[in-house]
Amino acid sequence: HMTLAPSQTDNVSRYVSEGTVTVEKLTGGDYVVDLGGEIVGGIRFTVTLPTATEIKVYYGEQLNSNGSVKYRMLTGNVYEETWKLVAGENIIETIDMLTYRYVQISGCPVEITPEMVRGLEIRAAFDDDASSFDSDSELLNDIYELSKRTVKMTTQDLYVDSQSRERLAYEGDLVINLLASYAFGDDYSIGRFSAEYLYTHRTWPIEYLLLTAVSAMDDYMATGDAASLEAYYSVLKNRTATSYLNRNVGLLNTDSMSSVLIDWPKSERDGYDTSVAYNTVLNAVAVLSYEKFAEIAEITGHGKDADEFATLARTVRCAMIERLYDAEVGAFADGLKKDGTLS
Repeated sequence: HMTLAPSQTDNVSRYVSEGTVTVEKLTGGDYVVDLGGEIVGGIRFTVTLPTATEIKVYYGEQLNSNGSVKYRMLTGNVYEETWKLVAGENIIETIDMLTYRYVQISGCPVEITPEMVRGLEIRAAFDDDASSFDSDSELLNDIYELSKRTVKMTTQDLYVDSQSRERLAYEGDLVINLLASYAFGDDYSIGRFSAEYLYTHRTWPIEYLLLTAVSAMDDYMATGDAASLEAYYSVLKNRTATSYLNRNVGLLNTDSMSSVLIDWPKSERDGYDTSVAYNTVLNAVAVLSYEKFAEIAEITGHGKDADEFATLARTVRCAMIERLYDAEVGAFADGLKKDGTLS
């Protein structure tokens, strides 16, 4: 038995990319097309051929030193296709969800010109005129445009880690996705749907568990609608990781560091000491989480919980300053060891 329910978000659609397309012919005869900016989606290729022809098509985010497309991507994807084209006019429109900027076409017997190639973006609708920014800093303007384009191209029906590397939603990623999307538009449905999806599809890091309350409050502050907070209150309360709290110490204790992210991959941790019993990163996130959940409890009429979690936030904050701050160094240590010494 299955229940049919309406989607909480609008359907994604295909949009013809509006960037300036350029074409360069390589020494070996291949053509490299630059869409002018990265997209998530497929391609439209229009060509008239004298005879039936088989061509190779390669996609990528980067170019090799010789100008060819790096189609064996750093994410592990291999964007390589073989097309069989007929004599006469060919209009090819793919429906793939690739993340790419460059296309290399090999074996085409006729010259490829910019008007023959267009990117087909697969994304949610986006109002370019809903936001604008300009300053006397060229760098700041570039950062704004990069951020806006990123939100536009990576918003499908669910906020995910990446459409090329890992098509999964994560609580930590969602915090960034929400705040970025709020800066450029007023469609909050995908953010809320992503948050509610994660309420029933949690991921493994404990910090991400704690960030659930942060996204929930961000959604409320953007929409003023407490319906989601009320509907999922018990889930949100269950995502506070209080089972890890050693109330005698005032800090969250993690016997197994395998469930603490810190940073990823491990090579990006810059030597962070993972042998600690009380991890500074985790406890810092806990302070924020408890503050946010206290607000959620207050908004939804759970006064007792609001007082309890506001107190927990103060307890962990004070314990961090007392136990994890190294006054001689002038910084927080990576954490506290089981014997009570700083990392």
